[in-house]
Amino acid sequence: MIDFIKGKIHTIGEDFVVLEQNGIGYHITSTSWTLSRLQEGDIAMLYTVMVVREDGIYLFGFAHQDERIMYQLLTTVKGVGPKVAINALSGISVSDFRQAILSDNHKLLQQAPGIGKKTAERIILELRDKISKESFESHIEVSDNLSPKNKEKEEAIEALISLGYTYGEASRALHEIPDHWDVSKQIREGLKILSN
Repeated sequence: MIDFIKGKIHTIGEDFVVLEQNGIGYHITSTSWTLSRLQEGDIAMLYTVMVVREDGIYLFGFAHQDERIMYQLLTTVKGVGPKVAINALSGISVSDFRQAILSDNHKLLQQAPGIGKKTAERIILELRDKISKESFESHIEVSDNLSPKNKEKEEAIEALISLGYTYGEASRALHEIPDHWDVSKQIREGLKILSN
């Protein structure tokens, strides 16, 4: 197993990066979160997972250990393959994934690309205990009920998703917007941020 690769960023694609190390270019599929933190020409280190299939050997890479842990947990769930797990983590952050699993939030998980209702239920059922036992570097506070302010934020996020944005894009756009604003104002400001 290749635990990590450190090298010069040769190319960044839509869902991959090519890291050059000792004259070899490693094609590494990754999440939008990781790719957004990379820049061609820089030196980067990615934590990797190698997947061996009949049709080839594939590398998946992550900028943070927590992201790799979440990816590995997701791929243990029936119906969640490597590509689905990568796409899901491109749509929802690791902390939101953990929060959703521990608080039984099916609706949030279904915002991730490739995850329907049945898969979301299976993820929560199969990973709830594993998530609580796993050692993540970042800490999250789990609450069973969203506060009224957070519910308004969730409504605004759902509205932006219905307009074609991913959960991650909508969540990041609304992050800096005050919680006490009403939903329609949050949506308007979120759209301004996303259109810039």
